Amino acid sequence: MARGRGRGGRRREDRQKAKQRQINRALKLSEINSKARYQQEEYLRRRQQAESESEDERQTAYDLLVTSLQSNRDQSSSEEISESEEEEDSVQEEEGDIESDEDIEEEEGDAEDVSTDNEEEEAIPEETTLMGKKRKEEDDGQDQILEQRKIKKKFKGTKQQEDREEQEKEGQWSSDGESEGDDLEEEKSTTGKEVPNSSIAVNKDSINKMNDLYYSERTHQNGEELRKLYCLHALNHVLKTRSVVTRHNTKLKLGAEVDPDSDEYQDQGLTRPKVLLVVPFREAALRTVHIITQLMRRPDGKPVEVMNKKRFQDEYSEIEHAPPKVPLPEDFEATFAGNIDDHFRIGLAVSRRNIRLYSPFYLSDIIIASPLGLRTVIGAEGEKDRDYDFLSSIEVLILDQADTYLMQNWEHIQHLMQHMHLQPKETHETDFSRVRMWYLNGCQHYSGKVQVSNPPTRGTICQVALQLPQVFRRVECSSFTQAADARFNFFVSQILPQIKDGNMQRTLFFIPSYFDFVRIRNYFRQEDITFAQICEYRIKGIRSLVFYELPLFPHFYSELCNMLEAGGEEGVSDRTCTVLYTKYDAQRLAAVVGASRCGHMITSGKSVHMFVTGEQG
Repeated sequence: MARGRGRGGRRREDRQKAKQRQINRALKLSEINSKARYQQEEYLRRRQQAESESEDERQTAYDLLVTSLQSNRDQSSSEEISESEEEEDSVQEEEGDIESDEDIEEEEGDAEDVSTDNEEEEAIPEETTLMGKKRKEEDDGQDQILEQRKIKKKFKGTKQQEDREEQEKEGQWSSDGESEGDDLEEEKSTTGKEVPNSSIAVNKDSINKMNDLYYSERTHQNGEELRKLYCLHALNHVLKTRSVVTRHNTKLKLGAEVDPDSDEYQDQGLTRPKVLLVVPFREAALRTVHIITQLMRRPDGKPVEVMNKKRFQDEYSEIEHAPPKVPLPEDFEATFAGNIDDHFRIGLAVSRRNIRLYSPFYLSDIIIASPLGLRTVIGAEGEKDRDYDFLSSIEVLILDQADTYLMQNWEHIQHLMQHMHLQPKETHETDFSRVRMWYLNGCQHYSGKVQVSNPPTRGTICQVALQLPQVFRRVECSSFTQAADARFNFFVSQILPQIKDGNMQRTLFFIPSYFDFVRIRNYFRQEDITFAQICEYRIKGIRSLVFYELPLFPHFYSELCNMLEAGGEEGVSDRTCTVLYTKYDAQRLAAVVGASRCGHMITSGKSVHMFVTGEQG
């Protein structure tokens, strides 16, 4: 029966190939030295010939010759260095394999005497020229530098591993500020996708230290970058916590002794879910899951398997809508794109090889849901089928597009926060010997809070294009809780009578709060004031504009003011704009008039301020 080549035969061929590469390298060095000697002789000959010429001509020829010779040498040296380095790398790798395999061959009794090969390899460099010896010294120096770098890298990796193990015992998975940054670099090299650098530059330290972060600079332009950032943070947290639990499970199965006074194996919560992502629409959930699946890679670099993917695509994909009759603002199209259903919830079970969608909450690592979807499952006091135990061990809570929740129902967010980190009503098969103490004592946050803000300097009032007098009237109130009543009383007693005395037709009242809208609507019905109500604006013929409260989105102010231009048949004097504000509206006021003007208008002894924009037509 024929027998193929053994490992010893393959290794001998590898040694021969490595030796042949070194021979080729020595021949290459010899050829380069010969070329250099020829160029040097040519240089001396031309220099002697140039001595008979004038001083200027001799100097020019000399410089040209030196430059030409130097460029030839540099080019030859660079070619030799690049080729020799590639050969050395391949030789070193093969020799490393040879040495490790030679040990195996000696144990099997099939080893050969390689001393002759080593002598021949050492004999070749002795025949090289002075340039070759110099190059060999440089190579030895580079080898020493590389060896020192390896030692430093090994020491650094050991130190990081010790720090990480110590942090894992304390439950601080990313508090060192470096571990997740390394994961970001690893993710970029593995997936080949850029990580949102601009957002990471702003938020990386705060996120790694597990601070409570408030980021108010989200727009429809940078929304996807921020989504990638928090998805990466969520995955990093989940995978690290799961790896600690898995490692401890393995140790316990192998019979590791557990010190009753130690908290080493306290690595779990009261329930499994660790990350809660709250997004307003199904479209946002669809994009979030797509990013998570793109970021995840198996140990071999291939994409992970996504279970129940088809069902998810069918339920969360875009619903066809009739095209709008008029062009809509860019931010409107970005916010209400795709499937805008706001009642959903889905669990994700994450492992290093697959992601399971629609997993039960108590078997999930990540939960993605809308405020309404969570409210319906949490329920209200007195309901029988309510459940909120899955919120007892949430470690990372992410609220994306929080401004949209104000347009939905902010009470759902308040209801959610009231049921976070409560003691579960059932055990859910929890091993209490491995539950961290802070869950049993009640979760507390000690890392601090961080707010990222960009104070406006000019404000959106500068974007009002037409000539329009704008009167800002401050409403006095002693506390924030009295602001709503004070605003309503001021509107009824001061603003409404002035409008009634003039021409109340073609007056637009902008009321951003739904509760204030209901209050004003009921008052108009009680006073028999005819009006029409709208929730989206594309209006022509407006003559007077009243801001009952400044808009949450500052660009709404300039857009509404610019609509007055279409209704100016009787001249500019008929167009007016009135704005009500309190000292508690400083943030919205600064976004409209600028930070410096806002400070003056809040603290000034005068309660009425007027601005005139545009130019006289």
